[in-house]
Amino acid sequence: TKVNGARLDASRELLDGDEIELGSSTFSVRRLRLSLCASGMGRAEIAPLAELCASFSATITREWHEGETTHLVMPSVKLTPKLLLALVHCVPVVSPAWVRACAARTVASEPLPDALAAEMRPRVDTGSQLQLKDVEINPARRTLFAGKRFVWLPPQLTSEPPPRETSELLKLMGGEAVLGWTDESCERAVAAFIHHKVTAGFAFLLPDAAPQALLPPSHPLHLVNKAGGLVFSESTPRFCLMTASIEPHIFKPLQVLPPAEDGAATGGAAAAGVAGNGGCVAFGGAAAAGVALEAGPRETAPTAAPTSPPPSRPPPS
Repeated sequence: TKVNGARLDASRELLDGDEIELGSSTFSVRRLRLSLCASGMGRAEIAPLAELCASFSATITREWHEGETTHLVMPSVKLTPKLLLALVHCVPVVSPAWVRACAARTVASEPLPDALAAEMRPRVDTGSQLQLKDVEINPARRTLFAGKRFVWLPPQLTSEPPPRETSELLKLMGGEAVLGWTDESCERAVAAFIHHKVTAGFAFLLPDAAPQALLPPSHPLHLVNKAGGLVFSESTPRFCLMTASIEPHIFKPLQVLPPAEDGAATGGAAAAGVAGNGGCVAFGGAAAAGVALEAGPRETAPTAAPTSPPPSRPPPS
């Protein structure tokens, strides 16, 4: 056995960066710096955990540090931006009990408690749509949207800019989300842009802040629909991330209902459970069937709503 090229003749303490040779195998010693991020907790709840962390040379903050955070600590499973980041980066999600168990070790060399053990996981509150399996580490999340490309629908749909967080999540899952056209673009240019993107295999994203109301027949969404494009809610990629799946019953596009020609409510709108009247378009987010993320004919839409609707935009903590 050799350490840094020198034969090991007696016991010695290994340091960060040491190279160990065992036969024909070489290993590097790297110090694991525990950097914990708290979510769903106030300062009063974090303070005692910070004291415990200091006892085993760890830190805990309310901020997520890209590439440095090793564990997410939350008392109960809640959909927060930090939880989504933990899932896409395959960072373990633990409860405060894990921190207390780490501090309770009597020997520094004792292994850390198993972050995946049932007693170390955050609880699931009664009535929550989330489950413990939704926060399990799954490397497949990193490539969930590999090769899939999206265009954010234009600013005239909403007063807010496209959410940067959702674009970043899509990128971390292997996808791409680009900006669409501007308010000043003429209808002909918009139509050409939409046709080009649909032909290139892009789908479209509707921000959560967009009004889910009746829209005039001149609205660009009709052009998307006419070109055979698919429109997804901003919530859908987050729901796919939570479930680690893009199965058709989860990765479902919105149904854009065409304007009625006779001035009466369309049968499609009634079947989808959304409002509709002559000269307007409505959304039936739960009604459209899932199809591949490519340009092409739309499948027939069932009328049943999904058992687990996509979660809305997560709270800030």
